[in-house]
Amino acid sequence: PDTLVQRIAGKRSLLLSESGIPLEIHHRRVGHLGEHDLLGARLVGNRRALAIEGKEFFVPRPEDQFLLQVVQRVYGHMLIRISDAASSLKLLGGEFDWDSALRGARDAGILPGLRCYASFLAQIHPPFGASPGLPPEIRNAVSKRAGGAVSFDGTYYRFSVPSVPLGAYSHKLLHDLAAGMWGCAFRLLMLPAAGASVLLRKLRAGPVANKLELL
Repeated sequence: PDTLVQRIAGKRSLLLSESGIPLEIHHRRVGHLGEHDLLGARLVGNRRALAIEGKEFFVPRPEDQFLLQVVQRVYGHMLIRISDAASSLKLLGGEFDWDSALRGARDAGILPGLRCYASFLAQIHPPFGASPGLPPEIRNAVSKRAGGAVSFDGTYYRFSVPSVPLGAYSHKLLHDLAAGMWGCAFRLLMLPAAGASVLLRKLRAGPVANKLELL
């Protein structure tokens, strides 16, 4: 059954019966409590059609996929899987519009998170930091190691917690208040209580369920 946190966030967690693959569906909003609703609207508004085996599907544009990775890794799970880094670097290695990504990050109030994530990727894969196509703002973040150092623990790449998400969320809260986005600001203020609720549920659920949370 859906939890109160899931209902507030507008998301549902499902487990596909035949494959056993977990599936999380977000309705209109993105984030633990749906606090990134502008990004959700952007994902839908900028979508493009992709044909796979004769069938057409809607997928996010590369810039929006990257912003979604920023939210999931820096603001969400606060760790980076090898697959996350590989998929992000693949997006950045194609036809990627940095101006669009930076504009989207500013509008959504997640520019500090984008800078940190770019810095982490450059530490994981140094050739990215030397890419000639990086805009000055990102190149500066990479050179200054925005967000601090990232380290590999044998399973995940991890960064400074809680200093990185605390700074990123503080910026977003101020951004949302200045923009009159009261619903997003309210959801941000509810995050500590929601986090405590999720932690309690994880302790009760056991290690198997907790492992699915990292997906």
